[in-house]
Amino acid sequence: MALIEMLPDDPKLAAILSYPRFKEDHYRGVLMDLEDLGITGIVSQGNFEVGGLKVVGKGCVGIVCAGRLEGEVVAIKVLRADANRESMLRESQMLAAANSCGVGPRLISSKGRVLVMELVRGLPILGWLAGRPPALKAKRAVGSTLRQAFSLDMAGIDHGELSNASKHIMADGSGKIWIIDFETASVFRKVRNFTSLLSFFFFKERPSAIMEEYLSWNRKEIASIIREYKGGASEALFNKALCTLGLD
Repeated sequence: MALIEMLPDDPKLAAILSYPRFKEDHYRGVLMDLEDLGITGIVSQGNFEVGGLKVVGKGCVGIVCAGRLEGEVVAIKVLRADANRESMLRESQMLAAANSCGVGPRLISSKGRVLVMELVRGLPILGWLAGRPPALKAKRAVGSTLRQAFSLDMAGIDHGELSNASKHIMADGSGKIWIIDFETASVFRKVRNFTSLLSFFFFKERPSAIMEEYLSWNRKEIASIIREYKGGASEALFNKALCTLGLD
């Protein structure tokens, strides 16, 4: 894990902070935002590589790297140079709203093209489950995932991408669940978090095959709950789903 100092003319930094192509004004703006937020360096860490440095992740809107803030290693999401927006403001607002109901990595700060948050160390949920954790731990993780989705529904926040939850749900070493990446979240759409996860876990081929190792369920009952819930989200239907799955 190497620390790269915030030197303005470092080509390795330029590759990350102005991704996927270099734009002078974008790069300088990101450097200024990082400095104003107190970031003292970028840490080469993660499963992806850009410009010779490891990064945590790459998305359509931003690139996530690790960085140093007051001695702590944090996650830094930097707006891509070709993003369809001018700042990280909206995503930081959505993450703050999710945090208010106990969901998502902790938002630390944001400014302009940069969002700083808690660094989640873990695996995508399906990869974690494929490692065959103890049954009780796996059931608790799945239950936590569904509860967090329900919490977002009750708060009126639609994540927007939980139909492909394998990319947006992480489990750490203890089995703690994190819903991440709120770049397409909205409070103006009908919420679909809970129903999206039910469909993902119990009707898609690979996730449902993994779920069968830990849970048993009746597809018709789950499908009925999804239809009812779409007509009006309620705690009663949420609890009914957990009971049906043996997760209550």
